[in-house]
Amino acid sequence: MNRRQLVVLVCVTLVLGLATVAFAGQGQRQRGMKGMHGGMQGGFGMGMHGRMLDQMATRLKLTPDQEQRVRQLARDRAKQSMSEAESSRAARHALMKEVFSEQPNQAEIQKQVAFLQQHSAKTINDFVSSGIEMNKVLTPEQRAEMQKMLDENQQVTERRRERMRQRMTRQPAPANK
Repeated sequence: MNRRQLVVLVCVTLVLGLATVAFAGQGQRQRGMKGMHGGMQGGFGMGMHGRMLDQMATRLKLTPDQEQRVRQLARDRAKQSMSEAESSRAARHALMKEVFSEQPNQAEIQKQVAFLQQHSAKTINDFVSSGIEMNKVLTPEQRAEMQKMLDENQQVTERRRERMRQRMTRQPAPANK
């Protein structure tokens, strides 16, 4: 990995880390003191993921058996993600400490970068596996509706990104003299 790639990776890692912290703080404010998933209902929290699962169950018209299976898959993935996130956080922290040390050790930096790259690939593979398992639960009609939901979510995300870009490019108001 050349120096430019390393700098890009470090910047991306910093941005993702900050976004994760900001998102986690936002979620805690919205949920109050109810915990990670905003309280438990049906064995799965009613935080963001619980609401998304509720919306999915309603919109896809899942049968009780399908809903139970989808929620179990989501619970299992959430547990796995939480433990993986902790090891990733520790590796990002170690990487940043090394990058900003008096005498950065390139071997240690490469070790942390390699771990994070492997972790990222594993996370993507696990995400895909979970999605495939969830897909097996759905009927063809439900899959078609899921495609619509994914497209709608992408549109919402793009609008949100555009608003953020607009806010970031606005010039600050001149200070009163």
